[in-house]
Amino acid sequence: MKCCAQCFVNEQVIRNILASEVCVKTENELMEIQKHFHRLINERAEKMVKENNVILPVIDEKCINVKQWIPIPGMYGGFSYILKNESGVYNLYVESWCRIAEGSGQAHTINKNGYVLTEEGF
Repeated sequence: MKCCAQCFVNEQVIRNILASEVCVKTENELMEIQKHFHRLINERAEKMVKENNVILPVIDEKCINVKQWIPIPGMYGGFSYILKNESGVYNLYVESWCRIAEGSGQAHTINKNGYVLTEEGF
């Protein structure tokens, strides 16, 4: 039995709807990760961020597998970060430090639910 053109159109419509739902879910997840990342940055360096009008980074799909760096003036350091998509789950891996304060380094993993300190003292 051959399928008609209308069936093909309906199948395409369904695929497009499902794809857009995945995009919205991904955008929402990345917005949550960004919110938690900004909260972490402010927890570690809020005074310097505000004094220097630091523009906090946008976390989106263009960040996947791209190691990035945001310096914080006055911190003598900053935050390096990389976004990974691991089997459909997004994690942002962050390291931060002040190079004049030995042992100030911290590493965090951020996902849509929040962040966890994974290492410190480096």
